[in-house]
Amino acid sequence: MTATRKTDLVDVMRMIRDARQRGTLTKQQAQTIKGQALHGDPDGAMRGLETILKRRTIANCEEGT
Repeated sequence: MTATRKTDLVDVMRMIRDARQRGTLTKQQAQTIKGQALHGDPDGAMRGLETILKRRTIANCEEGT
């Protein structure tokens, strides 16, 4: 395991924790992304997290108008 990969994993885990605490992710979404990151695909987990956050942001903007 290289240093950059470990850093990526730590970053993904931190983003999952922060999003979960803000209420942006459901428990199931957080567990799914966490599992993906821990099983060797932190890039895929990051893409999935970004997709969820983007959809959540778009949904919140549409509710406000």
